[in-house]
Amino acid sequence: MFSIAIIISFILITFFASISIMCFNTDFYRYEYAKNNVAEKINISDNDLMKATDVLLGYIKNSNDSLDVDVRIGDNIEKMFNQREIDHMVDVKNLYLNVRNISFIGLLVFACSLFIILNDELPFTRIYDSAIKTYTVLSGIIGCLLLYACVDFNSFWTNFHKVFFRNDLWLLDPRTDRMILMVPSGFFFDLIIMIVIIFVLANFLFFFVLRYKSRKEIKL
Repeated sequence: MFSIAIIISFILITFFASISIMCFNTDFYRYEYAKNNVAEKINISDNDLMKATDVLLGYIKNSNDSLDVDVRIGDNIEKMFNQREIDHMVDVKNLYLNVRNISFIGLLVFACSLFIILNDELPFTRIYDSAIKTYTVLSGIIGCLLLYACVDFNSFWTNFHKVFFRNDLWLLDPRTDRMILMVPSGFFFDLIIMIVIIFVLANFLFFFVLRYKSRKEIKL
């Protein structure tokens, strides 16, 4: 029981950590903005684009409570985000905060399970066996989702929104909604790939630590 709990809780922790590392990495946004010519498409300066990005990310993290930001679009000073975009970001923030709360529970479970395991001297061989089973299933799920995303990312991304959002506010129009120009589908494809890479590497390392400890235990 505790061996499964420690594996699953570690997965939850690293999943949230991977999301946070990439979603709030402003260097990644600068790279993607340059790659997709975002400033030119919106007719905004790079500085104002990053100012709006900082406000957006701060709002998702709940460090500021408003998406009210003025930027220069061409020759005019305008609000960067319209009401539909703001309403959608309320849903995005709630989703992020829910994932964060689940990860905090995972962290608590991980710490408690680790404490119990170390004090009860639960064999690492048992934890490693649980890891093999859990990561085999997880690898299959990730593999299927990645294949789906690579074959038809638009379908994958549409279904993602249908699963996690109860309205159609996520259906933005590039003619009226600047947010879709800031973060087009190519941005999200790159973002997901980077999140998966970080997540897999962290769990790959954890798995091999367990493997090493298990083999060392057998030799004793």
